[in-house]
Amino acid sequence: MVVAQLYAHAVLKAVQDSLYKLSNSFPADQRIPTSKGYAHCLKSSSISNSYYKIFFLPNRELSSRLGIIASKRLMRRAIDRNTNKRVIRELFRKHNIKLKGLDLVVMVRRTEKPVLTQQLLELTNLFDKLEARCA
Repeated sequence: MVVAQLYAHAVLKAVQDSLYKLSNSFPADQRIPTSKGYAHCLKSSSISNSYYKIFFLPNRELSSRLGIIASKRLMRRAIDRNTNKRVIRELFRKHNIKLKGLDLVVMVRRTEKPVLTQQLLELTNLFDKLEARCA
């Protein structure tokens, strides 16, 4: 558990650091660019926990693409939505799931302020489950 907490702290630190480094960007080829892509992915298989729901679909590319849904209904303030999106992008960037050739849409189902280590652990566990499922 201590290792997981240290990992979550490292991810939060990496999110803060990534704001200042250009090499840690989120390139266009790793994004789902259109609403058609989102709609297609939202009709596919999913895995979830109390914080996040991940829809996934194999794509024809070598790397995975990510889409994020963070609704205003759950998080009124834009700063909270943007922080959640940054954390999700950073976990995606650091995780091996980006090498699996999937289209992923991560939907935030519930949040706590600020983004807690428990939420980071839950999302990491979902990425791990998804990676094992698609291996």
